[in-house]
Amino acid sequence: MTAMTCDQMHEIADELALDMLTGPERAAALHHLEHCEECRGTVASLTVTADLVLLAAPASPPPAGFESRVLSRIEHNEQCRVGARRRPRWIRPALVAAALVALIVFALIPDGRGASIAAAPMRTTDGTVVGTAHLRAEDPASMVVNVTDWEKAGAGRPVPPYRIAIDRRDGTRQFVTLVSEPDYSWHVSLPAPADQILGVTLVDRDGSVLCSGSFDAS
Repeated sequence: MTAMTCDQMHEIADELALDMLTGPERAAALHHLEHCEECRGTVASLTVTADLVLLAAPASPPPAGFESRVLSRIEHNEQCRVGARRRPRWIRPALVAAALVALIVFALIPDGRGASIAAAPMRTTDGTVVGTAHLRAEDPASMVVNVTDWEKAGAGRPVPPYRIAIDRRDGTRQFVTLVSEPDYSWHVSLPAPADQILGVTLVDRDGSVLCSGSFDAS
């Protein structure tokens, strides 16, 4: 696998944050993030921003491949217009912005499926944002926790298996044991309706807190 530089990482950071990268390019980007704290922070910030923007309206998930089809169509039209010329550097962020706008427009169209009703930044005990948590009003309700900067979240060398502590507004707490995922992203069913969930905490086997989020603050 060819090593990726920071400059190359910055060119595709927005696409990685929107989960649009696939194949060798995604693998190279993730490998670079394992060893570059600055780029991890950049991608984590972009991911949080994209997630919160998409939640500006009641959202429902687009069909599989929707983002890729939008980008492909826009790129195809641009290539037809400019012929064989090399794509200017400004076109990549423009394409990503167009895809993001398309996703927001799609989110405004109700389709009867579960909608994301809230998002919360996941923070370490020192306040560093390392990911996001989403509440989805599905049946049953569910939560998606995505840790984009595991290097910081797991700085204390956490002991698996990991668990999610789900705090309800009635003061009760329920733990859900997680299956290890290579991208540190989990989708779990909730023990109560989404609007009754107050917060979420990711802990390791010994109960050490890795990161947490509050939906009251989202």
